[in-house]
Amino acid sequence: MTDINSLIERLRKWAESPVPSIVIEVREALKYQEKQIESKNSKIERFMNEISMLKQECDEQCRLNGMGAQREARLLAKLEEEKKKMEKIKALAP
Repeated sequence: MTDINSLIERLRKWAESPVPSIVIEVREALKYQEKQIESKNSKIERFMNEISMLKQECDEQCRLNGMGAQREARLLAKLEEEKKKMEKIKALAP
């Protein structure tokens, strides 16, 4: 039992003693690293939001380009029809 009592007494003295400077330095270093990580996480979040917005813009541009391509295809088909009509008219003319 005396070993446990002496251990408890040593722990009590250690707990009551001033915090060693190395512990303070480690705490400060950890706080600094936490701030750095928070800053980087914030930047990552901003980049992810920007990427999301750019993806949405690209999707919209693709949609609009597709609409333009459909319109162009319809116009080309109509042009071909008109050319065929003109050929028929030319064939009928003397």
